[in-house]
Amino acid sequence: MILLLLATAWASSDPAPTWPAIDAAHARAEVDSSGSFWVPSTHAERGYLARADLSLVRSPLRFQDSSGEIEAIIREVWGLDLGAAWSHGRLRLSAQAPLLLRTTSDTLPAASGLGDARVDGRLVLLPGSEAGLGLALAGGLGLPLGAAEQAQGAEGITGLLGLVADGSHGPLWVGGSASTALRPRNEGDGLVQDDRLLLRGGLGLRAWQGGLLSLEASAQTELAAPWGSLGSHPTELLLNAHHRRSGGTVLRAAVGAGVSSGVGTPAWRAVLGIGQQGS
Repeated sequence: MILLLLATAWASSDPAPTWPAIDAAHARAEVDSSGSFWVPSTHAERGYLARADLSLVRSPLRFQDSSGEIEAIIREVWGLDLGAAWSHGRLRLSAQAPLLLRTTSDTLPAASGLGDARVDGRLVLLPGSEAGLGLALAGGLGLPLGAAEQAQGAEGITGLLGLVADGSHGPLWVGGSASTALRPRNEGDGLVQDDRLLLRGGLGLRAWQGGLLSLEASAQTELAAPWGSLGSHPTELLLNAHHRRSGGTVLRAAVGAGVSSGVGTPAWRAVLGIGQQGS
């Protein structure tokens, strides 16, 4: 009995380390993009799309102590994003279910689990074409499934509302989106995370039949204090290659790196994806 009491006291005085209350997962790919990685398409079309993306993200959450030493609270994240979309005319609906296959850390034990699921919709206001500009209204909901326990999700339901524009001229493609992300306020671990402004854009080249190469950027900032503290505006660049085969199979690969020190900005990111599109 004495030994049991001593063991209990020792365990309670030295609690197991836990993941910080910070959301370090911001930059998931769009399910229904027609050639880019982060910008949805404005084309009015019919049919379905199923997609799976395997990703490796390096060091999206780092901490620098008073001595200048940097620790990776999240060292690596292996993820598998499963998504599906259906469209009819100007309406497009999509759903996304991320799986956190393995998350490693310099200070915490490895973990796995479910990411935050998403349900999104897009209404095409001005259909895009091969030689014109398109405009669409986009919105969605994020559903927490426990990813916040690994510092990779929100603690409650999130919302998104914004505008998307893209267009082509000859082999060139350009696209962008501006959205407001509504999320629960989080003041954990000395960092305030609240409603955000999300800006994305890309420039592409149709380099071969059915293929598109694009350079894209994603940036976020807190609405309450735009471009304030360094941790509040993650920014990332991504080089994306997209190929659509004649049978409807869609292949894509992307590599990117962070260009700021914001929470969720990775040292680098790599993605391989496959999908199937049909009528």
